[in-house]
Amino acid sequence: MRPFISFGPIKLSSNRTKFGKALNSQFKPQRPPIKPIRERSFPAVRESITTVAGTLDVIETDFLVWKVVLNGKVILADSGEFPPHIDFQEQKRIFPFDEVIVLSAEGGNCCEFIRFWFIGVKYDGGFFISKPIGDGFAHQPTFSSGEGFVKVKIGGGPDSHRWSYLSGGEWVFRKGKVFRLK
Repeated sequence: MRPFISFGPIKLSSNRTKFGKALNSQFKPQRPPIKPIRERSFPAVRESITTVAGTLDVIETDFLVWKVVLNGKVILADSGEFPPHIDFQEQKRIFPFDEVIVLSAEGGNCCEFIRFWFIGVKYDGGFFISKPIGDGFAHQPTFSSGEGFVKVKIGGGPDSHRWSYLSGGEWVFRKGKVFRLK
């Protein structure tokens, strides 16, 4: 429940207040500055998971400035957009990696979903991170895995404003490489 905040007497008529005093035309009430309900502090760990190579953290170092850290080592960093989310973690062996993770960045006004990355991780701390895939999608992805692969499927459709059509597709991470299916 919000606390009641008073900013002084309430004006009821042209130049009278609730307390019956005339208002000075030069008087302007001094209101306290409006602060957000919850202020952010930086740096902040936004998401964290345990992998075979250690902890994978998504850290926001400042507003719209972030990095992805695997066991204390920065593996991906960017600025100017919202930090990615850890959307999928496959904890079985997808040759040549012992685990595969999918990171995704959500969209802005027109796109539900902007781009995603595949990350392959090994027990010895080795890793592979794909180039960013995509530049705006109309729908959220679905994830699946099978014997030796991880698949991301995104449906096509109009953008949020119905101005243009955003294509979808299917991408597979297999044998340490990313393939787009037709």
